Amino acid sequence: MKKVLLLLMGLIALGCSKKEEDKIVPKDIEVSWTYIENEGEHNEKYVNLAFSYDEYILTIIDKLWSKTRVEKGNYSYDYPNLLMTSKDGSLSIKGSINEKKDRLTLYKFKTIYFIPKTENIVLRHRWNE
Repeated sequence: MKKVLLLLMGLIALGCSKKEEDKIVPKDIEVSWTYIENEGEHNEKYVNLAFSYDEYILTIIDKLWSKTRVEKGNYSYDYPNLLMTSKDGSLSIKGSINEKKDRLTLYKFKTIYFIPKTENIVLRHRWNE
């Protein structure tokens, strides 16, 4: 009986450790990414993108209207390609990371909260701005 319990505990521990192992954010994208439009102007807008274990967190700050919007969704990443899909499925954004892994380009980026001046936006690590 004791051996069965130890075996069962070992299997449970192995299962738990496997789940934690699956929930690792890839090193390439684990940093916070930022895009700033109209920097230094009264209508400045920020796009901040961060990744957790199983979701992305997109924060848009509109300085002119003093509004902050947050959107979350799921993502898949296979270097250099990124695909993000909002929780309700209404938004799908494709992107790619450059070779140096310090720039993340989001293609045809637009949300209901922010439509940038350019079709594609390039986000940088927060400390590289």
